Amino acid sequence: MSHCNMSFAQSGNYLNLMRSNDLVHVDANAGRVTYQRTDADREFLGLYEKMALPLDLGIPVPLPIFK
Repeated sequence: MSHCNMSFAQSGNYLNLMRSNDLVHVDANAGRVTYQRTDADREFLGLYEKMALPLDLGIPVPLPIFK
């Protein structure tokens, strides 16, 4: 939470959003709550990486040639 510069309320909102979209699963054992990634999360992140790759400024993109 602190590494993302988010408040407790903000991180709670994001966790609820991810849970409602089946991106994380809550695991409560012995009074301790952890969040586990789901297969849907892994698929989403894979698709996101494919989409974001062309937007990476470190990758040269050929400029269109106008005639």
